[in-house]
Amino acid sequence: MFLATAYTPEPPAAHIAQELKGAIDERRLDQGIEYLVEIGILLKAKNCKSFTGWVTADTIKEGVRQ
Repeated sequence: MFLATAYTPEPPAAHIAQELKGAIDERRLDQGIEYLVEIGILLKAKNCKSFTGWVTADTIKEGVRQ
């Protein structure tokens, strides 16, 4: 007979969300918008990939520094 344990592994997505909680804040998102405006990219849905790409790259860059 198997006994139930109290341990339930945290789903990977929850772990990732917890790590990102402090890394991606409102200021970083604002900086992404400011960057797009500086380089002349219009704030439209079709440019969402450029925005998320910048935020991702900046978050990784900051993570490497720490």
